[in-house]
Order: sequence, then structure tokens, then C-alpha cells
Amino acid sequence: MRFVARATLGQTYNLTIQTNLAEHAITGQEKTPFYTTTVFEVPQERFTLEASNGLYILLNYNFIAGDVLEIDYTTRSAILNGKNIDTAISIKSVFKELIPGQMEFVASHKSTVSYTERYY
Repeated sequence: MRFVARATLGQTYNLTIQTNLAEHAITGQEKTPFYTTTVFEVPQERFTLEASNGLYILLNYNFIAGDVLEIDYTTRSAILNGKNIDTAISIKSVFKELIPGQMEFVASHKSTVSYTERYY
């Protein structure tokens, strides 16, 4: 029988990601999945989220003011106003877990990235 270690979960954090490149500290000891929420204040033809670990998410969609976009790393899904819009996720997108330490982020529209710390 093989022993499989499971991560212990810590606190949940919400990072505000802006349209300019900024560094954020990812706490914990292990890589962790994430969840994003974006509330569009103005119309946009696409949405991007990028991070220094190679994370790149591109959605081609005509967003309008008031739209609420949620992206879930675990299911690789995009939900807009409660409806699935996975077909808007570009094939160029690269989903990667967040890595503990300093990471740089930028988004095409102010967004919140949420994650829960993971420990050995």
C-alpha cells in the first residue's frame, strides 16, 4: 500500500489584481488552485489574466458593464452571470496553480483572485 500525503488547508486570501503588473505574496507551502471574480465596469471584447508562473487565461467575449465573470481553476470553467461560457476560453489559455512565494499578476480588468493556503 502506498501512502499519499494530503495537503492541510490554511487561510483563504483574496488578492486584488489590477490592470498594471503588481507583485503579490502567495502564502503556504504547496501549489494551490484559485478562483477569480471580475465585475465589469465598462464593456470589453476580451478578458485576460496573467501571472509570472506562466498562467495565462484569455476569454474572447463581448462583456458589458455589470457582467460578473467567475473563473474556476479546478474545473477550468468560466461562468458569466451564472451561465457557463467555456466556449469563450481561448485555446491559448494556460491554467496553472499558484506557486508559494512572490508572483506578479496583471489583468485586463480589475479582478479578485481567491486561494486557500496549502501546507504539507
